[in-house]
Amino acid sequence: MAELHTNLYFKHPNSDVQQHLVALFKTINDTPSPDFDNLLSDLRSNASAITPDAGEMRVEALLQAVKEAYGETHDLVAESRYDIAGYHGMHFVHGSSGDDIMGGIVQFIGDIAPETDVRACLAGDDDPWEIFYRYENGRVVMKAYEPDYEEAEEEELPDVYQWWHAGLPQDIKDGFINDWLEDDED
Repeated sequence: MAELHTNLYFKHPNSDVQQHLVALFKTINDTPSPDFDNLLSDLRSNASAITPDAGEMRVEALLQAVKEAYGETHDLVAESRYDIAGYHGMHFVHGSSGDDIMGGIVQFIGDIAPETDVRACLAGDDDPWEIFYRYENGRVVMKAYEPDYEEAEEEELPDVYQWWHAGLPQDIKDGFINDWLEDDED
Protein backbone atom coordinates (compact mmCIF):
# COMPACT_ATOMS: atom_id res chain seq x y z
CA MET A 1 0.00 0.00 0.00
CA ALA A 2 1.27 3.44 -0.92
CA GLU A 3 1.92 6.04 1.71
CA LEU A 4 0.81 9.55 0.94
CA HIS A 5 2.46 12.44 2.75
CA THR A 6 0.67 15.76 3.10
CA ASN A 7 1.62 19.12 4.50
CA LEU A 8 -1.47 21.11 5.49
CA TYR A 9 -1.21 24.86 6.15
CA PHE A 10 -3.83 27.23 7.46
CA LYS A 11 -4.05 30.77 8.78
CA HIS A 12 -7.05 32.72 9.98
CA PRO A 13 -6.89 36.51 10.49
CA ASN A 14 -8.55 36.25 13.93
CA SER A 15 -6.13 34.80 16.51
CA ASP A 16 -8.96 33.31 18.63
CA VAL A 17 -10.35 31.41 15.63
CA GLN A 18 -6.81 30.35 14.70
CA GLN A 19 -6.33 28.84 18.17
CA HIS A 20 -9.54 26.82 17.78
CA LEU A 21 -8.44 25.67 14.32
CA VAL A 22 -5.08 24.55 15.72
CA ALA A 23 -6.94 22.48 18.34
CA LEU A 24 -9.17 20.72 15.77
CA PHE A 25 -6.81 17.89 14.90
CA LYS A 26 -4.58 15.94 17.25
CA THR A 27 -1.14 14.55 16.46
CA ILE A 28 0.42 11.25 17.46
CA ASN A 29 2.96 13.28 19.45
CA ASP A 30 0.49 15.28 21.54
CA THR A 31 0.74 15.00 25.30
CA PRO A 32 -1.27 13.26 26.44
CA SER A 33 -1.50 10.99 23.40
CA PRO A 34 -4.68 11.31 21.36
CA ASP A 35 -7.57 9.45 22.94
CA PHE A 36 -9.23 7.84 19.94
CA ASP A 37 -12.41 7.27 21.96
CA ASN A 38 -12.76 11.02 22.51
CA LEU A 39 -11.35 12.14 19.17
CA LEU A 40 -14.74 12.84 17.60
CA SER A 41 -16.21 14.59 20.64
CA ASP A 42 -13.13 16.84 20.78
CA LEU A 43 -13.47 17.57 17.07
CA ARG A 44 -17.17 18.39 17.46
CA SER A 45 -16.47 20.62 20.46
CA ASN A 46 -13.72 22.57 18.70
CA ALA A 47 -15.71 22.92 15.47
CA SER A 48 -18.74 24.17 17.41
CA ALA A 49 -16.55 26.75 19.17
CA ILE A 50 -15.68 28.17 15.73
CA THR A 51 -19.10 27.80 14.13
CA PRO A 52 -21.79 27.28 16.78
CA ASP A 53 -24.61 26.98 14.22
CA ALA A 54 -22.97 24.53 11.85
CA GLY A 55 -19.95 22.98 13.60
CA GLU A 56 -21.63 19.65 14.28
CA MET A 57 -23.01 19.43 10.74
CA ARG A 58 -19.56 20.17 9.26
CA VAL A 59 -17.97 17.45 11.40
CA GLU A 60 -20.55 14.96 10.11
CA ALA A 61 -19.76 16.00 6.52
CA LEU A 62 -16.05 15.44 7.20
CA LEU A 63 -16.70 12.04 8.75
CA GLN A 64 -18.81 11.07 5.74
CA ALA A 65 -16.01 12.12 3.38
CA VAL A 66 -13.50 10.06 5.39
CA LYS A 67 -15.84 7.07 5.45
CA GLU A 68 -16.42 7.28 1.67
CA ALA A 69 -12.65 7.31 1.18
CA TYR A 70 -12.41 4.07 3.20
CA GLY A 71 -10.63 5.90 5.95
CA GLU A 72 -10.97 5.64 9.71
CA THR A 73 -11.23 8.34 12.33
CA HIS A 74 -7.54 7.81 13.12
CA ASP A 75 -6.88 9.27 9.63
CA LEU A 76 -7.79 12.62 11.19
CA VAL A 77 -4.73 12.45 13.47
CA ALA A 78 -1.58 14.09 12.09
CA GLU A 79 2.00 12.95 12.51
CA SER A 80 3.23 16.36 13.62
CA ARG A 81 2.39 20.05 13.91
CA TYR A 82 4.46 23.21 13.65
CA ASP A 83 4.18 26.94 13.14
CA ILE A 84 5.81 28.53 10.12
CA ALA A 85 5.72 32.15 8.99
CA GLY A 86 2.40 32.89 10.70
CA TYR A 87 0.73 29.69 9.47
CA HIS A 88 0.01 26.52 11.37
CA GLY A 89 1.30 23.42 9.61
CA MET A 90 0.44 19.78 10.09
CA HIS A 91 2.00 16.72 8.50
CA PHE A 92 -0.30 13.78 7.72
CA VAL A 93 0.50 10.29 6.47
CA HIS A 94 -2.30 8.34 4.84
CA GLY A 95 -2.78 5.23 2.75
CA SER A 96 -4.01 5.24 -0.83
CA SER A 97 -7.23 7.07 0.09
CA GLY A 98 -5.31 10.03 1.50
CA ASP A 99 -6.08 12.28 -1.46
CA ASP A 100 -9.82 12.11 -0.75
CA ILE A 101 -9.32 12.40 3.01
CA MET A 102 -7.13 15.48 2.61
CA GLY A 103 -9.67 17.05 0.26
CA GLY A 104 -12.27 16.51 2.99
CA ILE A 105 -10.04 18.08 5.65
CA VAL A 106 -9.34 21.17 3.51
CA GLN A 107 -13.07 21.53 2.76
CA PHE A 108 -13.92 21.12 6.45
CA ILE A 109 -11.53 23.82 7.64
CA GLY A 110 -12.65 26.21 4.93
CA ASP A 111 -16.32 25.55 5.63
CA ILE A 112 -16.15 26.14 9.37
CA ALA A 113 -13.96 29.24 9.04
CA PRO A 114 -14.34 30.67 5.50
CA GLU A 115 -11.81 33.47 6.00
CA THR A 116 -9.08 30.87 6.53
CA ASP A 117 -6.29 30.55 4.01
CA VAL A 118 -6.08 26.75 3.88
CA ARG A 119 -3.85 24.76 1.52
CA ALA A 120 -2.29 21.32 1.36
CA CYS A 121 0.38 19.62 -0.72
CA LEU A 122 0.12 15.82 -0.98
CA ALA A 123 2.83 13.62 -2.47
CA GLY A 124 3.22 9.92 -3.07
CA ASP A 125 6.14 8.08 -1.53
CA ASP A 126 7.48 6.35 -4.64
CA ASP A 127 6.84 8.41 -7.74
CA PRO A 128 7.22 12.16 -8.09
CA TRP A 129 3.56 13.16 -8.32
CA GLU A 130 1.70 15.66 -6.23
CA ILE A 131 -1.75 17.04 -5.57
CA PHE A 132 -2.12 20.65 -4.50
CA TYR A 133 -5.25 21.81 -2.65
CA ARG A 134 -6.56 25.30 -1.97
CA TYR A 135 -9.84 26.39 -0.46
CA GLU A 136 -11.18 29.10 -2.77
CA ASN A 137 -14.63 30.67 -2.99
CA GLY A 138 -16.33 28.06 -0.83
CA ARG A 139 -14.82 24.97 -2.43
CA VAL A 140 -11.65 22.94 -2.65
CA VAL A 141 -9.63 23.34 -5.82
CA MET A 142 -7.38 20.34 -6.48
CA LYS A 143 -4.64 20.29 -9.09
CA ALA A 144 -2.54 17.23 -9.77
CA TYR A 145 1.01 17.50 -11.04
CA GLU A 146 3.71 15.06 -12.14
CA PRO A 147 7.04 16.86 -12.10
CA ASP A 148 10.21 15.60 -13.70
CA TYR A 149 13.86 16.51 -13.30
CA GLU A 150 14.00 18.49 -16.56
CA GLU A 151 11.30 20.86 -15.34
CA ALA A 152 13.17 21.30 -12.08
CA GLU A 153 15.95 22.95 -14.04
CA GLU A 154 13.66 25.55 -15.59
CA GLU A 155 13.97 29.05 -14.22
CA GLU A 156 10.23 29.56 -13.68
CA LEU A 157 8.14 27.27 -11.53
CA PRO A 158 5.25 25.44 -13.25
CA ASP A 159 1.81 27.09 -13.17
CA VAL A 160 0.47 24.81 -10.42
CA TYR A 161 3.36 25.77 -8.14
CA GLN A 162 2.84 29.45 -8.82
CA TRP A 163 -0.92 29.16 -8.18
CA TRP A 164 -0.49 27.20 -4.94
CA HIS A 165 2.32 29.33 -3.52
CA ALA A 166 0.75 32.69 -4.48
CA GLY A 167 0.37 34.80 -1.36
CA LEU A 168 2.32 32.43 0.90
CA PRO A 169 5.41 33.57 2.80
CA GLN A 170 8.76 32.61 1.26
CA ASP A 171 9.38 30.18 4.14
CA ILE A 172 6.65 27.86 2.85
CA LYS A 173 7.96 26.01 -0.20
CA ASP A 174 6.35 22.66 -0.85
CA GLY A 175 6.67 20.21 -3.68
CA PHE A 176 9.26 18.06 -5.37
CA ILE A 177 10.57 20.82 -7.61
CA ASN A 178 11.31 23.03 -4.63
CA ASP A 179 13.10 20.09 -2.99
CA TRP A 180 15.13 19.50 -6.15
CA LEU A 181 16.01 23.19 -6.44
CA GLU A 182 17.16 23.25 -2.81
CA ASP A 183 19.27 20.13 -3.42
CA ASP A 184 20.89 21.84 -6.41
CA GLU A 185 21.82 24.84 -4.22
CA ASP A 186 23.71 22.61 -1.75
